[in-house]
Amino acid sequence: MAKIPRNRWSDQSEAEERRKKSQKANLVRHLGGDKRPDEAHRQPDRQGAKRQSGAARQDQSLHRDQGDPATGSRFRVKDQPLKDKKAKSKKDKHKDKNSKKSWLSGYRRARWAEVQGVRTGPDLMLLQISLILLAVGLVMVLSSSSYEGLMLHGQGGYYFARQLFMTIGGVLALVIMLFFNPEIIRRFAPVALVAVIGLIIVASFFTDAQYGARRWISIFGMSFMPSDLAKPVLVVVFAGQLEKVRDRLDELPEYGKTLIAMMVVPALVVIEDLGTGVVLAGCLFAMLYIAGAPKKYILGTMGLGLVAFGAAVAYKPYRLARLTSFINPMDPEKMEAGSFQLVQSLYAFGDGGLFGVGLGNGGQKLSHLFGSHTDFIYAVIGEELGLIGAGCVLALFIAFAWRGLWISMHIRDFYKSLVTFGLTVMISLQAFINMGVAVGVLPVTGIALPFISYGGSSLIVTLATVGYLLNLSRYVKRSGKSNQ
Repeated sequence: MAKIPRNRWSDQSEAEERRKKSQKANLVRHLGGDKRPDEAHRQPDRQGAKRQSGAARQDQSLHRDQGDPATGSRFRVKDQPLKDKKAKSKKDKHKDKNSKKSWLSGYRRARWAEVQGVRTGPDLMLLQISLILLAVGLVMVLSSSSYEGLMLHGQGGYYFARQLFMTIGGVLALVIMLFFNPEIIRRFAPVALVAVIGLIIVASFFTDAQYGARRWISIFGMSFMPSDLAKPVLVVVFAGQLEKVRDRLDELPEYGKTLIAMMVVPALVVIEDLGTGVVLAGCLFAMLYIAGAPKKYILGTMGLGLVAFGAAVAYKPYRLARLTSFINPMDPEKMEAGSFQLVQSLYAFGDGGLFGVGLGNGGQKLSHLFGSHTDFIYAVIGEELGLIGAGCVLALFIAFAWRGLWISMHIRDFYKSLVTFGLTVMISLQAFINMGVAVGVLPVTGIALPFISYGGSSLIVTLATVGYLLNLSRYVKRSGKSNQ
């Protein structure tokens, strides 16, 4: 009798029959309590596998798996891996939803993992927001300072040219900080902090007063404020200290030591610059809370902070006059004491209305509003661009704060995350205080509006800080990327 030629379909059917027999035999052995492999059944399978074609082997490999614990079989249905994957994905989604609830408490109690290297590029959204604010600042410095520059220096673009030069230096600092190794910055930050403390002492006690306060140091005809340098350096140093003691912050002696070390620089700054001291203290308190300090300690510290604030206000007579005039700024007696700037700022917002009087057409900057291109530039924005323009600037700073906090939440390294949080709070808090002063929500303080106000040291330090934030944003854990 002639032998029927074999083909891949006949091999496939034979393989399917052997598979069914093996499943049946394994089920019988499992029910009988015999879990040893049946060599009599496995041997024919090995001999038959040698005669299988490539297509039959491929079909069998699709069904082969490590075994079914319920039946003792070494095969399982095709759909089972798919079901496992679906169930696993549902669990992951459920975990993600739970983790997104109450993000602040999750941030404070997160289990941080070390990041082994740079994972992604810098955050483009944060960069775009910063560049837009920088462009708005250049335009508004040109508009708000043209009259004063013409009257004092004979050039309408005098302050704008200087601000443009400082912007170039600030962008260069941003690029340098973008590619700087964060570990090197962490190593040398304490040395830089000691140098900054020395500069603050020199500025507070050994320089001439300007506008009633000693805040500036002049070198080669250029003035800068050491307190501007102290803000980012102190955040970096304090984040490193919190990383060391975060597991012992619930112990009162350790918390007290950390608090005393934290308040040295703000106490020195408050002597001559109350506004910057408040920004520093507020930023460090926020970092202390996020690092996991008990709420009862934080509340007690806030009480001590209010007492210290009252003492700082009483230390300088003009501070007390500003604080009392803030309550009723339209009172003629209080206007002479210190509310004149606030009243002129409110007039500027009133003149601007919804759409503003037009860019460059503001009237309060014509020798009525002192500091129109520095501390009260937001009032000029409200007058010339109206409520819509002022609201857009406020929205940009809110977006900056949101993006910075988002980045800090997604960096899976405690130190880098805490530095990002502190630097974001520092810039955002300074901006919100400045805008609050301009609209009469807060007492008058000498705080510049980041990115926008005229000032070389403030602008360069702000852009360098943004560069470091962009550097740290490269460590954000993105979905679909490995930890390597």
